[in-house]
Amino acid sequence: MLFTKSGLLYKETPDGVVSPFGSAVKSAAYIIFNDTTDSSNSYKALNGTTGAIDYKGSEPAAVIYSAINNLPNGGKVFIKAGTYLLASLNLNAGGPAAIGSTTVSGIELCGEGAATHLQAAANLNGHVIALANVNNWHIHDLQIDGNRANQSGSGATGAEMIGIEAYGGITNLIIRDCYIHDCKTYGIQVYGTTIQIRGNYCLNCNANGIIVSGGSQYVIDGNVVNGASDAGISIGGVSTQNLVDCICVHNIVQNVNLGVSPFGANAGVGIYVGDNYPANRVTVKGNIIDATVSPGLYATSCTDITFEGNHLYSTGGVYIGSTTGGLKGNTIDEATPATYGNAIEITGACPDLMVEGNYVVNIPTSYTGVIVQTGSNPVNIRGNTIVLPSGSASGYGGIYINGSNNHIITGNTIDMSAVSGGSSCYGINAAGANLLIASNVMIGLGWYASGSYNYWQAMALGQVTNSVISNNTLIGMGTNPIPYVAGFGTGNHISGNYAPGSSSGSLPLGIAINPFGKFPNPFNNTNATVGVSGNTGSPSANATYTAQGPDMLITSTGGIGVSITIRDPYGNTVLSGASTLTAQRLPFGYTINFGPFTTAPTVTVFGE
Repeated sequence: MLFTKSGLLYKETPDGVVSPFGSAVKSAAYIIFNDTTDSSNSYKALNGTTGAIDYKGSEPAAVIYSAINNLPNGGKVFIKAGTYLLASLNLNAGGPAAIGSTTVSGIELCGEGAATHLQAAANLNGHVIALANVNNWHIHDLQIDGNRANQSGSGATGAEMIGIEAYGGITNLIIRDCYIHDCKTYGIQVYGTTIQIRGNYCLNCNANGIIVSGGSQYVIDGNVVNGASDAGISIGGVSTQNLVDCICVHNIVQNVNLGVSPFGANAGVGIYVGDNYPANRVTVKGNIIDATVSPGLYATSCTDITFEGNHLYSTGGVYIGSTTGGLKGNTIDEATPATYGNAIEITGACPDLMVEGNYVVNIPTSYTGVIVQTGSNPVNIRGNTIVLPSGSASGYGGIYINGSNNHIITGNTIDMSAVSGGSSCYGINAAGANLLIASNVMIGLGWYASGSYNYWQAMALGQVTNSVISNNTLIGMGTNPIPYVAGFGTGNHISGNYAPGSSSGSLPLGIAINPFGKFPNPFNNTNATVGVSGNTGSPSANATYTAQGPDMLITSTGGIGVSITIRDPYGNTVLSGASTLTAQRLPFGYTINFGPFTTAPTVTVFGE
């Protein structure tokens, strides 16, 4: 005989009274258990108040939902340890395939952890637990087994073979401390409002471990996803609604490299924000991501996204496309990514994106620490540390601005001291306009082989215009320092840059390091400039040249008909009518005209 006392269930036997279920079932409205002594109706629902067996049968899902149907005001349904084989029915509440007319809210469905084993039978070809149009459910401490190896369906038709699915009108749902494994599509999929997914372990699910789509107010906290093909954790909208407000913190994502996606994608992303449709106001913080095929962190077509304090190991780094927000304080150790190489790649419209305080190591050969692609909006790249690996490499480096404008690159440290050789590599490589490149430190750029045109470039700024390059420092330049600029564009202001400790005694001309020394060909008649982009040694008569690059000292002697005029950037006359100059200072942006001479003067120009 079974009876309850003080909220606990007791069983009277010939040997006395025992508590078969103990305090774990306290306050349970129903206790579900497998009575192995009853072969025809082994699954039973015991009423936690009366001690009566209210429901029994051979199909556990039917027994569980019979109990739930008898709780119109909600309650706790506790499933005892044991294996519950879902042979013909899955646990489906509130949806079109629901058992009976179950629309009960306020249910706590729980068990004894992994010992409560809900397993999809062979060829069930459906989810294990599915909810729709119900509220205030709490699912915890269950083992959900999708039995993927024994399902005949493809898993590619949406609702097939998911561990726990909640969709359509779900609010106030908690899924926690469940062990969910071997699902042919997703471990957990949710679309709803005010959702908590905490402390679950999702193992070897063919598509994604956890996916939240549409809805709002999600917390994804402290889960482990080990084994997936498309994404470990996916955060995105649906066709009719962007997802809004999600916190994804302290999760561990591993081995997104199964390569068995039912959708054929095999994207291999660690945490994917904006998957399928956009998401807004999402914080991804303090997660550990290890062993992905593609980027460990991925965001596309989203707004107000924060990637902060995450640790990426053996991954493909971070990809941000057409997204606003920030990438702060992350550690990116690419080590051996399968297919994707750039540590941080930014593309598309990303206005005012902040890339700050990240630590990047082990960039693969021919890739870059931070790359900003053509068409990107202003990006602020500051205070990052990029350490390139040892050995010889080609075509890669620290920061690359690939033909886009208005970016700020300040206070970064790029350490290439371990690199022993290679070709066409760089500390900062930029092509664009209106850039600020300031107060960066580049270490160990000493390797150079002039005969084969191989070199390490401290700053390769050959297509930069109207930009400020100032107060950058190059350390450990070696015996052949090549802080290199290949033919500056116009309108650049270069000042305060420094390369201490060079053993060569002097630096080459035409480089973005002060002092520049003498310019043998300071004038450019095509661009009407004097400075780093010059290509001829003498001025033209009546031509007005704008000083660009560094501030300069100009000496002019000789010539016939020389009448020199210097003006400031606002057109005010600083000097006029001079026939000669001796170490005359010409700051950036000032103009100089040597008058209608008939014989050109001899002009010497030094960059400061």
